[in-house]
Amino acid sequence: MLLQIDGNHHAWREDRDPRFVLLLAVYDATVTVANAQFRPEDTQGCFLLMEDIIHSCGIPLVNYGERHGVFKFNGKPSSHPTGGSGPVH
Repeated sequence: MLLQIDGNHHAWREDRDPRFVLLLAVYDATVTVANAQFRPEDTQGCFLLMEDIIHSCGIPLVNYGERHGVFKFNGKPSSHPTGGSGPVH
């Protein structure tokens, strides 16, 4: 199963903060919505979306998303769960 994930930027709450994005996961073959959430479009939001999908539908074979910056290492040190900083090799 190929799962496509994307964020829909729209003035969902007009000009009020916080600004949310509709994170949407759709099965490519059937165009069935696997999960959708209003969240900030960041790494945590995408991971929570995937966690819900895995719990309800299982692990997708392929996960397709556009080249969004939340999944790119920006070269800045940050706290990492392994105790180091940056990506794990």
